Amino acid sequence: MKYSIGFASILFLFAPMALATNVCGEISGVWDSTGSPYYVTCDVTVPAGQTLEIRPGVQVLFTGHYRFNVLGNLQAIGTVQDSIVFTRAFPTEES
Repeated sequence: MKYSIGFASILFLFAPMALATNVCGEISGVWDSTGSPYYVTCDVTVPAGQTLEIRPGVQVLFTGHYRFNVLGNLQAIGTVQDSIVFTRAFPTEES
């Protein structure tokens, strides 16, 4: 029984990481809270003629100094209760 409890604890701790989405390169479509957080792992671009819709409740976390280029359309409208957050994935004291 010890193994069952230990294994369940490990799954509980790492489950949020399994739900994350890594993004890199050309992006479009819809980002919603079920795929959040979205980890930007390289420069990303919304190509001309394409749209990226980011819905309320989404976190966009940059894992490095990457560009977010928009050549097409970006729709990102949060709410007071359910905002959209763009930030660093691994905050440090350095800028």
